[in-house]
Amino acid sequence: MIVWIIFLILAFIFIYVGLNRGFAKTLISFLVNLLDCIIAFFAARLLVNCIAAKAGRDVVTAISNKYASNLNDLPVVETFSRFATSVLVGIIEFYVIYFIIHIINSFVKPVVLYGKVSDKIKFDNKVATVAVSVFSVSLTMMVLITPIGIVYNSVVPALKDTKANKIPFVSTVYFNRLTAMPNNEHDIKTSDEVKYTVNTAVAAYNIVEGIDGKQDNVELFRKNFERSYFLPTVIADMGSSAAKEWKDGDEFLGARAEIPEGREGELTIKFLNILERWNRKTVVEDVNTILDIVKIFKDYGPKKLEKEDGLLIALSEDEFTEELFVVLYGNKDLSQMIPAVLEYGLGTAFDSINIETKEEYVSNIDVSKMSEEDVKREGRIIAGIIRTVLEVRDANRKINNGEMTEADIQRIIDELSKLKDSKVLGDIANEFIYQLNINLVSNQF
Repeated sequence: MIVWIIFLILAFIFIYVGLNRGFAKTLISFLVNLLDCIIAFFAARLLVNCIAAKAGRDVVTAISNKYASNLNDLPVVETFSRFATSVLVGIIEFYVIYFIIHIINSFVKPVVLYGKVSDKIKFDNKVATVAVSVFSVSLTMMVLITPIGIVYNSVVPALKDTKANKIPFVSTVYFNRLTAMPNNEHDIKTSDEVKYTVNTAVAAYNIVEGIDGKQDNVELFRKNFERSYFLPTVIADMGSSAAKEWKDGDEFLGARAEIPEGREGELTIKFLNILERWNRKTVVEDVNTILDIVKIFKDYGPKKLEKEDGLLIALSEDEFTEELFVVLYGNKDLSQMIPAVLEYGLGTAFDSINIETKEEYVSNIDVSKMSEEDVKREGRIIAGIIRTVLEVRDANRKINNGEMTEADIQRIIDELSKLKDSKVLGDIANEFIYQLNINLVSNQF
């Protein structure tokens, strides 16, 4: 609304001044303004081509030398630096040059052009004068509004329950031509990248903060993340490099991943192994799967997961574990996290009742080749075992100071017998049950 008010005010001023000047001088002013834009555009583009092509590597080198040497190993950062430099240099230099030329011409027009040229134009018409004035103010609005309007019009659709109108007079063609990257082998349109980046950032913020509203933030994130060139490429390169450094105990961009001891650490390392293989193609699918997992956690209740044994208790529920396994199963890479989750859940459950188990007892089956119904059955089997162990543990903490009765032992053994139906653990079910039988009985005597 405010943009239209500004336009109407400027249009009134331009028309009023134009009618007083006459058609000839109004036309000259419009043509000079158009010439200012053209000169500023090509001058800015010249600077972009000179600076941005070289700035990518220079920016990366400068930042890397001062803050993070890891960036030297990420080629995409150089391309991204060229993109950012193109946008910033293109816009800043255009405005600087445009206003300098415009100020100079504001003195040249009355002295050189009005007197010598306008006298030769005999045509004068008020309707034509008004039309030229409106064209002139529209050009001025487009030039001034477009850069900020590109960002604003990208944010508006992503905001929760917004009823704000988009800013008018925004030209994506003009913006893309002005800020086009040199050596743009991927045909990246800067206006699109700005839109995708802004929308993804807004959606991610809303997801993290738990802001719902009418806008489906998960779908908004997916759509913009997938369409962007830079976001998947940058995330894939950085994720892969970070995983390599963190597994070796090194820092990445100043951050170090503290890998916990024990079963949580094993689970973390297995995820880092998947992360290390990220590329632009796999990262889109993996991020989509991670978003589905985030939704499962959110529906279950983040506060419940933050409590002591929160994840273990969640894995003891059939619906949660089935849903989690089905989501992981839908992703070829992350489906291999199912055995890791099985190992973590069973191991942690038996740790809680002081029963020692082997560090690794999950077979190397390719889960992605199982059926979805098989995966659901795995979830129910594991959830049932974990649930039984936790129920026995909690009951005996209150009644017998943690000591299990013979009935408790038999109850757990009966539940463990269901492992024979497991396709992931079926190969070692008998041996596993035998070992646990010995541990359970010896733990009591």
